[in-house]
Amino acid sequence: MTPFKALFWPTLAATPVLALGLWLGFWQLDRKVEKDTLVEAVSMRALGRATIIPAPGAWAQLDPDLIDFQKVSVEGRFRDGPEFRLYVALSEAKGPLRGPGWFIYQPFDLASGGTVLVNRGFVPESQREISARPATARPPDGVQRLEGLVRRAERVGPFAANDDTARNQWFTRNATKMAASAGLAGVAPFTLEQSTPNPGGLPQAGETRLVFPNRHLEYAITWFGLSATLVGVWGVFVWRRLKLAVLRTDR
Repeated sequence: MTPFKALFWPTLAATPVLALGLWLGFWQLDRKVEKDTLVEAVSMRALGRATIIPAPGAWAQLDPDLIDFQKVSVEGRFRDGPEFRLYVALSEAKGPLRGPGWFIYQPFDLASGGTVLVNRGFVPESQREISARPATARPPDGVQRLEGLVRRAERVGPFAANDDTARNQWFTRNATKMAASAGLAGVAPFTLEQSTPNPGGLPQAGETRLVFPNRHLEYAITWFGLSATLVGVWGVFVWRRLKLAVLRTDR
């Protein structure tokens, strides 16, 4: 068998592996561009000037991706109840409270019409129940002006725990489902993450996470590195085969 024939099957096997590694590397570069674009867009929406929240008549036509993290200002009144509790393990907190606990969502009747569920902020597990919180933690009376970030409904992950409506334990942020569980009508399909501080600091507002993992360049370098390694191994293999063939010919 000639040396070139001996290289046929190893080369045939290595070629699709190399092609896959290169494709994954370039795909990760494309994902990096997409993530950079997303981060820039979110930063502009979240850190810019607050806009007026859309009127209820426009809610059904809103693109969830385009309103997510939009900074808005609202005017209206908190309802006395009900509240909805969304579980969170707050690690990188902006305020002094952190650890396992709950985001507290409260219906907020807008002066312009309609209702939006407002995430008033974080309370630790020990203050999950309303009776365990100080009186200053209750929603304030009267007309309120708030600023915050619009958040679209959260996609249910494959490992997400099931919401327990009977115990008011939520693990996925979804205003429509929360409202339906309490028989509330006219509620926005998005929520509002309050950034305006609460009296006494509880619930701890302004804990919306604006940091997005972006390791796509690292992943791309890894795939390109593995591809280069494969080429190197193949090159050494070819060199040894050809050298062995030359030695046999000399004999």
